[in-house]
Amino acid sequence: MMDFEYPEGATPLDPDESAGLRLTHVTTRGELDRWEQDNIV
Repeated sequence: MMDFEYPEGATPLDPDESAGLRLTHVTTRGELDRWEQDNIV
């Protein structure tokens, strides 16, 4: 299960959205942010 902590002003993922993520190895918001940044590059 993912337990994200959100910075002020961030839009949190609801449980259905986080359950639908395909990257099951991502378990923190930092990992998700890094994965997204690498994908953009």
